[in-house]
Amino acid sequence: MLRKIFVTGAGGFIGKNFIQRQSFAAERRFKILTRIEPATPLLKGGLVEPVLGDLLKPETYRAALEGCDAVVHLAAATGRTIRSEYQRINVDGTMALLQACKIAGVQHFLHVSTIAAGYPDQRYYHYAQTKLQAESLVRESGLDFALLRPTIVLGENSPIWKVLVKIASLPVVPLPQGQPVRVQPVHVNDVARGIDRLLERDHLNGEILELGGPRQMLFSEFLQLIQIALRGAPGKIVRVPLSPFRFGLAALEPLLRPVMPVTAGQLSVFANDSVASENWLLAELRASMPSTQETIAALVPNKVGRSSATQSELDSSLLPALLSVPLVAECRSFTSYLVGCSSSPYVEECYILAAQEHGLADEVDFSCFDRATLRVARLGRTSARWADSYCALFRRNGILRRKLILLAAILEHVSPTSKAFDDVEPSSLARTFFSIGAFGLTSVVSVLIGAIILFPAGVVCWLATRIMGSVLQTRQTR
Repeated sequence: MLRKIFVTGAGGFIGKNFIQRQSFAAERRFKILTRIEPATPLLKGGLVEPVLGDLLKPETYRAALEGCDAVVHLAAATGRTIRSEYQRINVDGTMALLQACKIAGVQHFLHVSTIAAGYPDQRYYHYAQTKLQAESLVRESGLDFALLRPTIVLGENSPIWKVLVKIASLPVVPLPQGQPVRVQPVHVNDVARGIDRLLERDHLNGEILELGGPRQMLFSEFLQLIQIALRGAPGKIVRVPLSPFRFGLAALEPLLRPVMPVTAGQLSVFANDSVASENWLLAELRASMPSTQETIAALVPNKVGRSSATQSELDSSLLPALLSVPLVAECRSFTSYLVGCSSSPYVEECYILAAQEHGLADEVDFSCFDRATLRVARLGRTSARWADSYCALFRRNGILRRKLILLAAILEHVSPTSKAFDDVEPSSLARTFFSIGAFGLTSVVSVLIGAIILFPAGVVCWLATRIMGSVLQTRQTR
């Protein structure tokens, strides 16, 4: 175990939570770099010693580094600062700290970075660019290191949580997207636990460890979970083109950055998946992580003035709504596909109740391929057509077809969607033949596209099922 730890950025969001966890780690001692003398002791028992200094002036803290087993580097410039400040703190500051570690003989270096450092599209995002540069410096330092990349970090006083609440509280939420992106929010306590685990095991052997929460989801679903927690129901989300929006913000940023609510760089979260690749640290922590719903529910009372409710009362009241988010998304997508219009709240409520009644609500019971087809079908009207066309030929009794039949039965008996089933527009013979031909051509194209998307998914699911079956059989025979 690494016992004497030097910490930068202990006053930040993750840093504070990490230090507060150490009240139970009496075998450790910490030195934290700070520019201002703390007004009160950080921890009782002398576990934490403040070191007055400046990250960019290593002479102010180099002596304090001597005798330390490891450095946990959390300090970083974030938010809507200027490019030169990102460079100064995130790159130059990291370089100064690494050089000081070498002089002081500190061999272990844990660099807490960000999932954004791995974004394929970092245009305009100077924060991500400089964090990636800092990672390169750590790799080239010759020290024993690990790079920890948290995803979207939630928790009390989370900076991004405040922004998300403002967005989710809007009557209509504009969601800038080129293509749907996934997120995997993680609680700050789990990030702190991850840092602890790396220090406990002295596991700094050059790995990049991405750390997210227990489940991946679409960004739109994440926003809907927040909306449900805030007001009891998902709100209206309107997708807007991302590229022109980012370009316009980037052009205005040099002049209006101080008053802009968001920068072009910060919109990179809508252009890239913010999910963690599987690794041993995530696997160890996942089982004891709170769900995203639980994390959001715990944050809502403190943010919107509902602190009188107990946590258990809040969780029980929100649980049905939180579980219905995927059902609402598919109801809207399927309704648009079946009758060409939006679903009403009444139809959505009927669909959720019917799905629960017929055992079609909980995805845990579905096969791997059924879950894959549902994810595709939920993306929108056209995607639902592709998935249904494929399943109509190759999986007629699958979950998707059963759900579509269930929804069609509801829509057939509800106004105004019942007209789509009852009314027949008068048409000439020529128009009838043309309509039949167009329908046939559309069906063929939809089947082909559905096959391109879902056939590989079916193969992967089949292989995964066979492999898991073999593993379980092997374990049972031992």
